[in-house]
Amino acid sequence: MRELKDQVTSFGLDASITFVGHRKDVKQIMSISRLVFSLTKVPEAFGRISLESLSLGVPVIAYSHGGVKEQLSEILPEGLVSVGNINNVAKLACEWINKPPVIKRNNSFTLEKMLENTLKIYKKMVREI
Repeated sequence: MRELKDQVTSFGLDASITFVGHRKDVKQIMSISRLVFSLTKVPEAFGRISLESLSLGVPVIAYSHGGVKEQLSEILPEGLVSVGNINNVAKLACEWINKPPVIKRNNSFTLEKMLENTLKIYKKMVREI
């Protein structure tokens, strides 16, 4: 974390970037954000932050892997960037700050759909036993 803070300082971004630590009001923070990034180099199985951001109408720029890739492929495919390509991340962020993308409304990643699909798998497994 110290290295990241040092980089922010070296680029003169101290007034623009805040390290807040653990927060319980992430939804409120995301709702006032102009962009959300999901740039983990290790793929996440689901990627809840991406869906929460998109549901608030906040665009997401993410590395193209894991659950986030599946989500953005359907909702905001132009937000996907190849893993590690920080130059494309920066370029896209600059474009979207000036002209935010339209976020497709989505019903595929709801709790109800997840439960329905999970039950289908369980029922199939029971039939195969």
